[in-house]
Amino acid sequence: MLSFFRILKGLSKIDVPEHSLEYNRSIDGLRGVAVILVILFHLFPDIFPFGYVGVDIFFVISGYLITKIIIKQILENKFSFWIFYSNQIRRIFPAMLVVIVFSLVMGYLFLWPEYYQYLAKHVNAALVFQENFRLIKENNNYWDIESKFKPILHFWSLSIEEQFYLFWPLILVVLFKVFKDNKNNLVYGVLSIFFLFFISAYIFKLGYYHSISRFWELSLGAVLASIDIHIKDNSLFIQKIRKLFINYQSLIIILFIIAVLLNYNVKSFSLLHLFLVDIFTFFIIFSFVNKENSLFSKGFIWYSGVISYSLYLWHHVLLSFANFLDNSIYTKIYLSPNNFASFYLNINVLLLSYVLSHLTYKFIEFPFRRVKNFKKVIFLLFLSFILIEIAAYIDKNRGLFKRFHIDFENYAKNFCVVQNEKTGLNLVKKILKSDPVNDGIKATTDDLNQNNFIILIGDSHAFMLYEGLANYLKKLNYNLLLVSNSGNAPFYKDILVSSSVNKKDLEKYFKQVGDIYKILDYMIRNKKGKKVIFCCRFIAYYMSKDYGIYSKFSNKNDSNKYQIVFSDYFKDPVNYNHKEILKKRLKDTFEYFSLRDIDFYFVLDIPNLGFEPKVYSYQFFELNKALKKIIGINVFNYIDKIYYQDYYKGQYIYNEFILNIAKGYPKVKIIDLSKAMCDKNYCYIIKDGNYLYLDDDHLNITGSYYVAPFIVKNILEK
Repeated sequence: MLSFFRILKGLSKIDVPEHSLEYNRSIDGLRGVAVILVILFHLFPDIFPFGYVGVDIFFVISGYLITKIIIKQILENKFSFWIFYSNQIRRIFPAMLVVIVFSLVMGYLFLWPEYYQYLAKHVNAALVFQENFRLIKENNNYWDIESKFKPILHFWSLSIEEQFYLFWPLILVVLFKVFKDNKNNLVYGVLSIFFLFFISAYIFKLGYYHSISRFWELSLGAVLASIDIHIKDNSLFIQKIRKLFINYQSLIIILFIIAVLLNYNVKSFSLLHLFLVDIFTFFIIFSFVNKENSLFSKGFIWYSGVISYSLYLWHHVLLSFANFLDNSIYTKIYLSPNNFASFYLNINVLLLSYVLSHLTYKFIEFPFRRVKNFKKVIFLLFLSFILIEIAAYIDKNRGLFKRFHIDFENYAKNFCVVQNEKTGLNLVKKILKSDPVNDGIKATTDDLNQNNFIILIGDSHAFMLYEGLANYLKKLNYNLLLVSNSGNAPFYKDILVSSSVNKKDLEKYFKQVGDIYKILDYMIRNKKGKKVIFCCRFIAYYMSKDYGIYSKFSNKNDSNKYQIVFSDYFKDPVNYNHKEILKKRLKDTFEYFSLRDIDFYFVLDIPNLGFEPKVYSYQFFELNKALKKIIGINVFNYIDKIYYQDYYKGQYIYNEFILNIAKGYPKVKIIDLSKAMCDKNYCYIIKDGNYLYLDDDHLNITGSYYVAPFIVKNILEK
C-alpha cells in the first residue's frame, strides 16, 4: 500500500524544466488563465463566449518569451539557428505527435469515412503548420457549432506561431546587425515591425485564421521583450514606470479581466476587441516581470499554466471525439428533452483533459525538453514524415471504407452527389439548343422521339428521388427526365437563393429557373410528357432558413446568418415579406400547371431531422454490429427512427400552408412522402438494416428506392 502511494505521489509531482531565462511562475500562471479561458469557451460556449481570447493571450506571451530568449542569446553570442529550431522541435513536436497519433487511431476505430478523411486532411495541414490556411480554404467559421466535430481545428494557432518563428529569428539577427552601435534602437525596430503587422491586419482584413491577422500579437510580445532587455534601469523615468506597474498591478489585472469580458457577445474577428485584451496582457506581463503575483504564481492556475501546451492540445481533441460518440441526443429524443447529459459529458472531458495533459507533460513533454539530443530531433522529424504519409493514404482512400472491424461500403454505394449526367444533358441540349446552367440534370434516354416522359423538377431533393423513380418507371415503360437546381427551387418566374449571393449571380439563377420552364413548355407542347412532379425542401423555404425537427437537441445551427429569399428581397430588403411572396409564388406555380394539359404532383418532403444521421444513427449502428461480433452485446444507443408526433409538430404542420393553397387548384395533386417514411408512431431513418438518409434532410439511393413505389403508385393510379 505504501509503495502504491509513493507511485501516486511520483505521478502527481510536476517538474519544471530548465529555462533559458530566469523562471517567472506568474507568467506560467497567465498561461494557465489563457488555456482555462479557451477550454471553457470550447466546453461551455454559451456561458463563456469570451473565452476564445485565451489564444490571443497565448500569442502575446509566446512572442515575449521566445523573443527574449533569442535576444539574450544574441547578446551573449550564443545564438544558433540550428539550436533554436531544434529546441522548437523538441518543445512542440512530442506532445503534438502523441495527440495526432491518438486522433488517427480513434478516427480509425470510430469515425465515419467522410469525417476520417476530413481528419486526415487536417492532420497533414497541422504537421506542416498550415492548419490555419486549410481552415481558410474551407471557409470555416470558428464560432460555428460544427467546429466541435473537427478534432484538430485548434492547431490553427500553433501553425501561426511556427510560421512566425520561421522568419522571426532572422529578422532579429538583422536588426542587431543594423543597430549594432546602439542596441536600444532595437526597441524601435521591433516596434516598427509591430506597427507594420498591425496596420496590415487592419487594412487587409483577412479574417480570424489568417497569419497576417495574427502576427501583430506575437510581435507585440516581442516589443515587450526588447523593452525589458534594452531599456536601462538607471533611467529615473523607467524606474518610475516600473514602480507604477508594481503599485497598480491589481488594477491592471482588473482592467485585463474587463477587456476579456468585453468580448462577451463578439462572434467575429474584431481587431479592436483583441487589441484591448492584448495590450492589457502586455501590461500584466510587464508588471509580473517586476513583481510576481501570488494569485498567478501558485495553485491551480499556475499548475494549468505549466501543462498548458498539452492541455491546449488534448481538450479539443477529446471534446470532438466525445461529441462524435455522444448519444445524449438519443436520450433527449426518446426519454427526456431536458436532461443534462451533454453537461456531464463536458465535465468528463475537462477532467480527462487534465489527466492526459498531466501524463503527457510528465512523460513526453518534460523528458524531451530536458535532454538536448540531436537523435531525438531526427526521430521526431522522421515520425512526422511517417504520419504525413499515413494521413495522405487515408485521404487518398476516402477515409478507409473497409477496416478490420467495420465495413462502410454499404453507405458508399448509397452516396449520391448532385451533378449533371451525360444522357440528360444531351436531351436538354436538344430542347434548349444551348448548354443549360442547371446543376442536376439526368434522364433515362436522350431520344426525343419518345413520348412517354415523366418530368421531375425541383431542387436537390428532387435530384435525390431520381434513382429509385427511374428504376421503377423504366420497368413500366416510362422514361424519366430530371431537371433540378441545388438550393433554387423553380417556382414560376422567380428564384429562391441565399440572401448572401452576389447580385451579379442573380442572372444565372434566373436562367436556371427559366430553362426549366422552357423545357416544360417544349415537352408539354410536343406531348412528350403529361406528368410533372415538383419536389423541394419546402420547410426550409417556408422558414427562410435551414431547419430541422431536432436542431435544438443536436445544436445544429438553424439560426442562419443568411436567409433564403426570393428576388424581391434584393429590390427592397427592408419591406420584404417572405411569407406573402412565398404564397404568391406558390399560387403562380400552381396556376401555371393547372392551365396546361398535364397531371401535376407537388411532393411534401421527407422529415428533416435536424441532426446528422451519419453520426447519431449509422455510426453507432455499424459500431454495434462490429462490437456484437466481438463481445456479443450492443454498446451504443442509436437513433433509427423518430416519433411521428415530433415530426407532425416540428414540420408537417407547416405543410398546411401548401394544402390550403392547393385546395384552390383541383388539378394539383399532393404526394405526401411522410406516408411512405412513417407509420402512425414513427418515421424511419434505418429500415430493415438499410440507411434511408444521406444527411439530415436528403434521401440516399436506398431511400430513393424505398419511396419510389409509393410515388409511382400515386402518379399512375387512375
